[in-house]
Amino acid sequence: MIKRTIYTQSHQLFVFLLLPLLLGFGSCNTDGEKVDNLSIYVRYCRETFKDDFQRYITQIRYLLFDEDGVLQHVSSLQRGVNPDLQHLSPALPYGRYTLIAIGNYDEHTACDYEVGATRLEELTLAIRLQQPDVLQGDCDPIYWGILPFEYTANKANDYICDMSNIHCRLRVTVRWANHLPEYRQGYSLHLYNVPGVYGLSPAYRIKLLSDANADPYDSTLSQIVHSFPETDDTRLLHHGKKVDMYYAELDAEFVTYRYTDDRIPSFRMYHGEEAMMKEIDLTRFFRIQGWQPSRIAEQNFHVLVVIHPQTDKVTVSSFPQSDVAGWHDGGSISVNRQWE
Repeated sequence: MIKRTIYTQSHQLFVFLLLPLLLGFGSCNTDGEKVDNLSIYVRYCRETFKDDFQRYITQIRYLLFDEDGVLQHVSSLQRGVNPDLQHLSPALPYGRYTLIAIGNYDEHTACDYEVGATRLEELTLAIRLQQPDVLQGDCDPIYWGILPFEYTANKANDYICDMSNIHCRLRVTVRWANHLPEYRQGYSLHLYNVPGVYGLSPAYRIKLLSDANADPYDSTLSQIVHSFPETDDTRLLHHGKKVDMYYAELDAEFVTYRYTDDRIPSFRMYHGEEAMMKEIDLTRFFRIQGWQPSRIAEQNFHVLVVIHPQTDKVTVSSFPQSDVAGWHDGGSISVNRQWE
């Protein structure tokens, strides 16, 4: 289900209090003024309520938008530098806001914005592109969370923001049936039509643990809701890995943005400049396996590609240990190795 929350206001805020630069964001009181506490807890829970934030997220960037959807503040925190990356106490006037959290934002990530000008619907997260003559490498292992919230008087203002895994790991192992090729070096494995840009509004959600008494879109102490951003299908990337043969096989892992049910990449192998097989659309294979990427909170796939030189066939199958929630062994596909 798609849920987009758009906040509007009937009047302009008279004053927007600038946040302290350290996120905690810190809270403040003025003499004689009562300020209700605002508390935001940012967590990463996988299949249980065990918080794995510290295990998977080493740095995080917080972007705060006002009720008009305009960016008002950005803070970056890093483990080992800042004492607490997960508990926020912003000093804000009462009103509606949206918090965006981007975990593991590093050198392979591009996100352009201007405080006071950029609107939430304009914000994108993209893989930083390589030079045109260089194979596109991995993305950062990105995590993302979004929390629309309202800060009001005379009530508890305690919120939870669930982080979601928005990268995909695809491991590809290539083997030969019967006869090994004469070359052991100089191979490359390629993925085509891979999403490379996100719009930072939620496109769909996955409830890992639900509470019948809670709003279906809210993260609570008894409910975990992972949100996933919109994929820009007009900007697709070609990822490649140079590999050599070890133990009679080629092996590489691609770290990219998430696949969706409607956007699954294709695969091809080269030796030098020579294509060793035709391009294989992995969509059919995923469907045979019963893999539905849009319903998988953590995308970790492992596929086996077997080349049959004597019959010019290529077989694609899965490894039983593929770490996919709801995975089952649905068989394999065979395609002609040669192409028209």
